[in-house]
Amino acid sequence: GNYTTMMFRRFAKQTWEAKSGTKIRSIFQSCIKSCNEDFMEVLKDDLKIFPAYDILCYSVIPPKVRPLTNALIASAWAMYMSIASAKK
Repeated sequence: GNYTTMMFRRFAKQTWEAKSGTKIRSIFQSCIKSCNEDFMEVLKDDLKIFPAYDILCYSVIPPKVRPLTNALIASAWAMYMSIASAKK
Protein backbone atom coordinates (compact mmCIF):
# COMPACT_ATOMS: atom_id res chain seq x y z
CA GLY A 1 0.00 0.00 0.00
CA ASN A 2 1.01 3.46 1.00
CA TYR A 3 4.51 2.66 2.28
CA THR A 4 5.37 0.72 -0.87
CA THR A 5 4.08 3.53 -3.08
CA MET A 6 6.10 6.12 -1.20
CA MET A 7 9.19 3.92 -1.21
CA PHE A 8 9.00 3.15 -4.92
CA ARG A 9 8.46 6.78 -5.93
CA ARG A 10 11.35 8.02 -3.81
CA PHE A 11 13.62 5.21 -4.99
CA ALA A 12 12.80 5.90 -8.65
CA LYS A 13 13.40 9.63 -8.23
CA GLN A 14 16.70 9.23 -6.39
CA THR A 15 17.91 6.58 -8.83
CA TRP A 16 17.05 8.82 -11.76
CA GLU A 17 18.84 11.81 -10.22
CA ALA A 18 21.85 9.87 -8.89
CA LYS A 19 25.31 10.52 -10.18
CA SER A 20 27.06 7.64 -11.85
CA GLY A 21 28.86 5.49 -9.34
CA THR A 22 26.20 5.94 -6.65
CA LYS A 23 25.42 2.60 -5.11
CA ILE A 24 21.87 1.32 -5.28
CA ARG A 25 22.18 0.09 -1.70
CA SER A 26 22.84 3.60 -0.36
CA ILE A 27 19.89 4.98 -2.34
CA PHE A 28 17.68 2.19 -0.98
CA GLN A 29 18.79 2.86 2.62
CA SER A 30 18.18 6.58 2.18
CA CYS A 31 14.67 5.88 0.87
CA ILE A 32 13.88 3.58 3.79
CA LYS A 33 15.02 6.21 6.27
CA SER A 34 13.00 9.01 4.69
CA CYS A 35 9.89 6.82 4.32
CA ASN A 36 10.11 5.77 7.97
CA GLU A 37 10.29 9.44 8.98
CA ASP A 38 7.26 10.48 6.91
CA PHE A 39 5.01 7.43 7.00
CA MET A 40 3.18 8.18 10.24
CA GLU A 41 1.84 11.42 8.77
CA VAL A 42 0.55 9.53 5.74
CA LEU A 43 -1.01 6.85 7.95
CA LYS A 44 -2.77 9.49 10.08
CA ASP A 45 -4.18 11.13 6.95
CA ASP A 46 -5.28 7.74 5.63
CA LEU A 47 -7.13 7.02 8.87
CA LYS A 48 -8.80 10.43 8.75
CA ILE A 49 -10.11 9.98 5.22
CA PHE A 50 -10.93 6.38 4.43
CA PRO A 51 -13.00 5.25 7.44
CA ALA A 52 -15.18 8.35 7.05
CA TYR A 53 -15.45 7.79 3.31
CA ASP A 54 -16.36 4.12 3.79
CA ILE A 55 -19.14 5.00 6.21
CA LEU A 56 -20.43 7.66 3.83
CA CYS A 57 -20.07 5.42 0.80
CA TYR A 58 -21.97 2.45 2.17
CA SER A 59 -24.66 4.39 4.01
CA VAL A 60 -25.47 7.33 1.73
CA ILE A 61 -24.07 6.90 -1.77
CA PRO A 62 -26.24 4.77 -4.06
CA PRO A 63 -24.63 1.58 -5.41
CA LYS A 64 -24.77 2.83 -9.01
CA VAL A 65 -22.64 5.87 -8.13
CA ARG A 66 -20.10 4.11 -5.86
CA PRO A 67 -17.64 3.13 -8.62
CA LEU A 68 -17.41 6.76 -9.70
CA THR A 69 -16.91 8.06 -6.16
CA ASN A 70 -14.35 5.32 -5.47
CA ALA A 71 -12.44 6.36 -8.61
CA LEU A 72 -12.50 10.00 -7.54
CA ILE A 73 -11.27 9.22 -4.03
CA ALA A 74 -8.58 6.89 -5.38
CA SER A 75 -7.39 9.58 -7.82
CA ALA A 76 -7.29 12.19 -5.08
CA TRP A 77 -5.34 9.82 -2.82
CA ALA A 78 -2.87 9.06 -5.61
CA MET A 79 -2.26 12.81 -6.00
CA TYR A 80 -1.75 13.12 -2.25
CA MET A 81 0.73 10.23 -2.30
CA SER A 82 2.63 11.92 -5.13
CA ILE A 83 2.92 15.08 -3.05
CA ALA A 84 3.86 13.19 0.12
CA SER A 85 6.45 11.14 -1.76
CA ALA A 86 8.06 14.20 -3.30
CA LYS A 87 8.84 15.81 0.06
CA LYS A 88 12.41 14.53 0.16
